[in-house]
Amino acid sequence: MSDQPPTSQSQLVETATTIITRWTLLLVESDGREADRLQALITEEAVGMFQVQRAESLEAALTKLSLGRFHLVLLNLTLSDSDGVGTFMRLKSFFPEVPVIVLSERDNESWARQTTQEGAQDFLAKDRLEAYWLLRSIRHALERHAAEEKLRAARAFYHSLVETLPHGIFRKDLKGRFTFANLRFCQMTGVNPEQILSRTSTE
Repeated sequence: MSDQPPTSQSQLVETATTIITRWTLLLVESDGREADRLQALITEEAVGMFQVQRAESLEAALTKLSLGRFHLVLLNLTLSDSDGVGTFMRLKSFFPEVPVIVLSERDNESWARQTTQEGAQDFLAKDRLEAYWLLRSIRHALERHAAEEKLRAARAFYHSLVETLPHGIFRKDLKGRFTFANLRFCQMTGVNPEQILSRTSTE
């Protein structure tokens, strides 16, 4: 994967259903001057590729996310109405499907570890952030999210297909424990999925 930031239409990311020609980002930043700087880093280096909307607080961000579709959120953890990892956790609790890049005033290993473990696409320190690294992070986050969407779609299709077959189908791990059983298999054996998952045939 190239480390060059996205600067042309040829570098757009394909999602599970379509190729998006313009990405809508939500920049959540209470400091207006800093928001101007970050927005300029994005729009001046990748002209026409991103539409950036802004929110000055977590509550404003939640409202915007509930009213429109955003492909990515750039979230400063220190806002006028929220501070720290809890800022990220609250946003993800309401909108778990939206990819988020976390921003911080400076490097904080604890915050970086906690947020990435909980699903943040990246953690960036604003005090030395340049356009190249910001755009690189945005592109990689969008690519990862698109790949995750395709995987979820493939799994959903497989599950719907297996559940509609007239045959009993099950799957076991290397230790012989059931990891999956379709509805027909459960009907044939007279058990519920919860009764056999993680168990062997003899249990």
